[in-house]
Amino acid sequence: MALLLAMPAAGQSLWNTNHASASVCRAHGRATGPEAFSRTAQGYAWPMPAGSASAFADGTAAHVSAAAAGRANDRALADRLLAAARAEAFTRLDFGAAGGSSPAFVDAIVVKTVAYSVAYLRSRNALTQAELSAIAGWVRNLQRASTQRANSLDHEAAIIAANLMWAAALGDNGAFRSETSRLTRFLGRLRRNPYFTADLRNNNEVMHHVILAAQVLRQNGIDVFNAPQGSNTLNMAIAYHAGQVTGNGSRPVTTAGDPSERARSILRSQGFGTHVAWVPIVLATPGTEPARPAVQALERLVRRTDGGPWWGLQIGLHTGCFFGRR
Repeated sequence: MALLLAMPAAGQSLWNTNHASASVCRAHGRATGPEAFSRTAQGYAWPMPAGSASAFADGTAAHVSAAAAGRANDRALADRLLAAARAEAFTRLDFGAAGGSSPAFVDAIVVKTVAYSVAYLRSRNALTQAELSAIAGWVRNLQRASTQRANSLDHEAAIIAANLMWAAALGDNGAFRSETSRLTRFLGRLRRNPYFTADLRNNNEVMHHVILAAQVLRQNGIDVFNAPQGSNTLNMAIAYHAGQVTGNGSRPVTTAGDPSERARSILRSQGFGTHVAWVPIVLATPGTEPARPAVQALERLVRRTDGGPWWGLQIGLHTGCFFGRR
């Protein structure tokens, strides 16, 4: 499948606050610094244990939001990443611990938050080459760990998205091209049907990663939202999925991504995985116009009962902040 060039590509980039809302970012950002981080990653659990991989991702994403509002502490953010790198944080996986997700999956989310942090710090010349090398070495270990027992579609999508974002953060052309090809092959699942899986909640979990990855590509001159996948496109899949979620309403649903998980409603603006916090990405990204009517209808339905922020930890980025949606 040929990719559609949306604009001339001029090197990879990740840090972009063109659509950010300073007020939303201020409300949900905080300048987190170094802590004692566990070397062992466990699946997501609430409340998040201090020093856990999930808590690291949550706190780091909050600092990234503060950065988008111009309120970051660059040295504290750099020291947070370096403390984790020196501790080899989350590079050991505990699959036996209680938690609603795989620890390897959580490591992919950690990579996303680190990618945005490094992209921001590099834009500020706030990392030395030695510091960047130390963080990059740690991320390589996280990337390897994230592939363990990756046997669900959302896990596969999370790995592709995380690696794409990390390549963009580093400006690594070769890795960026490779992950773009992987995402393109993954999107090929839409050739027969306008969904990745008929399982509504698992399809939603895939959307968390695919939509933000597609936005990163669009930012870098590659349009996969409108690229044909047989008789479908990603935009058509987003519109179809938004309609399915709207039709399902607040009814709890299970997920094939984790058969042990109890049924939950996904008609929420925030959460770990059971939410539709990808909505602001679609409504702000150029090239998603064909999907927007269905997504706007979904947004209206969510806002009837949920006035919380658009923030989904699996996405790895506060989407209300970065894509300007209250």
